[in-house]
Amino acid sequence: MKQFRNENIIKKLTDEEALSVFIDLDLTKAQYIYLKNVTDERNCFIFPPYYKIQDMKNTCYPPSSTIEIANTYAKILRVQDLLDHTAARILSIDSVYKNGLQHLLLYSKWGCDGSSGQSQYRQKLPEESELISDANLFITSFVPIRLIDEESGAIIWQNPVPSSVRFCRPISIEFCKETPEKIKSVVDEIKTQIV
Repeated sequence: MKQFRNENIIKKLTDEEALSVFIDLDLTKAQYIYLKNVTDERNCFIFPPYYKIQDMKNTCYPPSSTIEIANTYAKILRVQDLLDHTAARILSIDSVYKNGLQHLLLYSKWGCDGSSGQSQYRQKLPEESELISDANLFITSFVPIRLIDEESGAIIWQNPVPSSVRFCRPISIEFCKETPEKIKSVVDEIKTQIV
């Protein structure tokens, strides 16, 4: 009697895995849909529809109630909200650890940096001045390094590339010039939120 091996069974990508492919390959919407259509035509239905990628992307963002957006900036109101959301996203990816963990510790690093000489657009900002302009960007962000269970000391998740922008989470993005005063005010603000 002939036995069939499971190697010919097609495994459909989860929405999370498809989003990862979408990001890793830096695909556009049109490229993703083309790739999905090509595989579908060959009866290899491995990619979910694009709208599921969009829905999955939305789960990666913190809740809108934790974000403040104005003409010249977008920022997280409380850094703790972003840390909590990041830990929750890590746990949803690694569902083995979802249940029973109450005392988690997220190690991370944070910093800020400015850049100037960005492309300027003919859109006038109401607050525009010498220091506030779309020619200058000032970004504050953090990168998760490791998530551990404090009780057992078990490492739940480890960032495989801590120097990569892949896991970089913006805290704030501002149209403003990097000055010593700006750096000091941002560092002081973040330090007041660190427990």
